Amino acid sequence: ANLELLGHHFFYDATTPEFNLNTTPKKQDGIVMTKKGGAIDAPSGAVSGKHGAVPWLYLIATDGTVGNYKSVYRVDTAAGLPPKTCKGMPAAFEMQYAANYFFFGE
Repeated sequence: ANLELLGHHFFYDATTPEFNLNTTPKKQDGIVMTKKGGAIDAPSGAVSGKHGAVPWLYLIATDGTVGNYKSVYRVDTAAGLPPKTCKGMPAAFEMQYAANYFFFGE
């Protein structure tokens, strides 16, 4: 698909999910700093990958948010859960997943 980049998701510190939606000089859609508001397990029919699908999340916008964002939902997740134990795993590893993120505001 020829999709335009919406933004970047990373952790501002060890516990604060951040979504930077300022991707080009012409596309300045803000920054959403969040905290976890709730979570549910991915439905049983979700694509599980090797260890399961990451939970669906409700994230609440916090101080530091730039723009009129109030919440973010992560849904339709596929794969991404880490193994139950790290036995036999390398010292550092990544767990890839796919999801849809929905941004809500005023």
